[in-house]
Amino acid sequence: MIGGTTHHVLRFSNVVWNGGDGALDLRGVSSFVSKTTKVYQRIYDTSGAYMSRNVGEFVFHPEHDHFHFEGFSNFELWTKAG
Repeated sequence: MIGGTTHHVLRFSNVVWNGGDGALDLRGVSSFVSKTTKVYQRIYDTSGAYMSRNVGEFVFHPEHDHFHFEGFSNFELWTKAG
């Protein structure tokens, strides 16, 4: 209760899991023109060579005073089954 009123709170956690053999290698490339930071993932092969894929953006949130990796995870809230 807060101030005599019942509040229902949902708490949860998540886990970041790297499913491959290689490191999770993310690199940010900032553009001062667009004021964005694109995120590229390096995906390595067994010889050590890699290819880069654009996997999203880092976005600065001034109210939190840090960057978020937009679209890194998705969450869904489902109703309880009968």
